[in-house]
Amino acid sequence: MTGQNKGLLQTNAIDVMRLRQDSFFESLLQAAQHAGIISEDEIMRIQLECIHLLADKTKKYASGSYSFLINDAENIMKSNLYTIGLYLKSFSNPYSAIESIKDTPISELYILGQKRIKTKLNVSRHLYLNIIETMIDTGYDYYTFTLTKQIKQFFDLYTDFFLWYSAHELPDNIIFSYPVCDPGYIGEQQELFAASLISDFVGIEYVQRYLQAIYYENMFCKSFSSEAIQRVLLNYHADYNSILFNIFEKVLIAAIGCAMAGEKSKDLYISKDRLEMALANKSEEETKLMLTNAYYKLIDEIGIKNVHVQEYVRKWLGVV
Repeated sequence: MTGQNKGLLQTNAIDVMRLRQDSFFESLLQAAQHAGIISEDEIMRIQLECIHLLADKTKKYASGSYSFLINDAENIMKSNLYTIGLYLKSFSNPYSAIESIKDTPISELYILGQKRIKTKLNVSRHLYLNIIETMIDTGYDYYTFTLTKQIKQFFDLYTDFFLWYSAHELPDNIIFSYPVCDPGYIGEQQELFAASLISDFVGIEYVQRYLQAIYYENMFCKSFSSEAIQRVLLNYHADYNSILFNIFEKVLIAAIGCAMAGEKSKDLYISKDRLEMALANKSEEETKLMLTNAYYKLIDEIGIKNVHVQEYVRKWLGVV
């Protein structure tokens, strides 16, 4: 058996269902240990190096102007493990990530993880600029407040302190009020479990994926007039500012309904009777085929060229 084949067998031995996005490093070690591809001695060496890293970080923390409590050490350890896990996710398979753990000191893995956080932070800042440029004019308060206030607050508060000591958290426990549809992450990264839901992530990963989803949703909705979107929202609820919902979802439902009924999707208007007539006496398979055809018709009509936006829409609709 060649070394390459052996590696493939070991990769398959790791149960990827054991891997968690919010505690990737720890879950990867547990899965590797369960699969028998990392020894007890290696686990002990890793644990000891993690303790040394924690000691170094707590020393720097305590020497600053910050008051130090016992639970601060626990929080710093979580931050360290998250940062290391973020780097390990850059590998295309869990076996390669395990080999990196075996061959690289924990302190170096941590530094590499910090670099990835900084890269993701820069990507997120760029995404935010694109989001502001593509904002939808709807007058929906939850949407506007989240995009112009809450996200901006995150960037204002995300200092080096969080990078060093609390990378797994958001400053001041910031919550982005406006929900995204989140059909599973779409993007160029080829990472382990890259298709997980946004809610599975924490820290800067959560922020980047949330912003990516908002950007794709904005790009889709910008294909329609503000008047058409406003009509959809008013048809959904006369006082839509009093409830929490996702604009993209309501617009897409209206647009795909128009396409399935043979109407112009750009108008975002179709009567309930017209759609019921189009779907009358259709089998499940026939309805799925109608949905698939309507998807391609919709994308062509509104002129969406961005393949990631196309995939976002397709995954939400469940079109294969």
